[in-house]
Amino acid sequence: MQPRAFEARPAFLTASGIAKVTADAIPIVMVSGMAAAALLLNEFVGLTWSVGLLALAAPSIACFALSWIYVSVRPNPRVAEATLYAGLWLIYPTFGIQLTYLANLLRFPFQDRLFTAGDSALGFSWIDWAHFVSSHPAIETSLRLAYESHYWQPLISIPILAIWGPRGRNAELLTAMLLALIATIIISGLLPAMGPADAYGFKPAYSDAIRALRSGQYHGLSYAGIVSFPSYHTVMAILFTYAHRANRRTFPAVFALNILMLISIPFAGTHYLTDMIGGAFVAIGALLASRRIQLVLSTHTIGYSQKALAA
Repeated sequence: MQPRAFEARPAFLTASGIAKVTADAIPIVMVSGMAAAALLLNEFVGLTWSVGLLALAAPSIACFALSWIYVSVRPNPRVAEATLYAGLWLIYPTFGIQLTYLANLLRFPFQDRLFTAGDSALGFSWIDWAHFVSSHPAIETSLRLAYESHYWQPLISIPILAIWGPRGRNAELLTAMLLALIATIIISGLLPAMGPADAYGFKPAYSDAIRALRSGQYHGLSYAGIVSFPSYHTVMAILFTYAHRANRRTFPAVFALNILMLISIPFAGTHYLTDMIGGAFVAIGALLASRRIQLVLSTHTIGYSQKALAA
């Protein structure tokens, strides 16, 4: 019989396996916490939504079921990772949007004058840029398509990161996205804004949602982004690009796409330039925090597990 120290161990009990499980646990716990907070606050405040939660959650539930199959029944770590993160990416925006609505109920004064002054100090005129883009249909179409790429970029990136790695890159990306979203929700609640399009009389759909919410209309709410500052699209553009670093196959295309997304944000997203600067700081802070959290937790978890196995 082999000494205990030399017994074969399941893959998940190796140092790399423990680190991987710990890294995946972080976004799972964060999404679960956001869901719990949104559901409890919805009930407390009395918000209801136009689309039922079960319908929105069904694709995620299917992904989680597939992930369980590829962990337990037909082990395939890459497919299990891809389906797990697809499920998390599909569901977390639902609760994120709900929390931004709830943050808006703090009813802090709108800060559009502050952000307009910031744009003026930077020499940027939103209305001039909007007129330029709208007068060039090809440019407008390209920018709108780039802006809307946030819908499908995660579903392309997830399998790429799961297959080509390195391991933990999906966890790093989603953890940073979630940390940035939490920061965005808090900041947008404290520094709300209607956005430049509303200020110039264009009346985008989100401005109606904000006014309805602030006037006490809490029922049948639609899922629309209502955050101006900081820009979460800026966060996504930076973090998507960073996630593909060192991957020569995908980085050039992802970099080019997200540069175009950044250019699209003031017009397609009706954001102030100051919103984007705020989003860039949030993205960098979230990425640093994500890497630190993963390092600390995986190090402690590996240490405790190795002590337990050696006992």
